[in-house]
Amino acid sequence: MPFPRAHDDTSLAYRVLGDGDPLPCLPGGAGRAGTYLGDLVVPDSRGTGDSAIPTAAASLGYRADGGPDATAVRTALAGLTAPVPVYAGGADPIRCRALAALIPGASCHVQPDAAHVPWLDDPAWLVEHPTAWWASTC
Repeated sequence: MPFPRAHDDTSLAYRVLGDGDPLPCLPGGAGRAGTYLGDLVVPDSRGTGDSAIPTAAASLGYRADGGPDATAVRTALAGLTAPVPVYAGGADPIRCRALAALIPGASCHVQPDAAHVPWLDDPAWLVEHPTAWWASTC
């Protein structure tokens, strides 16, 4: 199978693991090659595994190892001028508060009784609360 290219022309790699019909699957976790998923067609995110490191201007902010450049990300977040709600599951309140603190005027919203995937734990909550925030803020 040919290697796909991302919107910014970064060459993306994948591997077919296991036997049987392949099941395309996106790896979870930024900056992590997808080999941990097992018997699947596993794409490597840009700058991980065998995928190329982005070079296009649209992808600036990535380090040579494929991870985001923390300084570039903080600078970009500090420059946001619109109100930003940051949502997280109950397992990640510290990360939610830390991210919100980087963005002027941002607010942290922690979904109770949710872990690291709040959209699966209680999808209705994750629709209702941002909708209410939008209605009250914008």
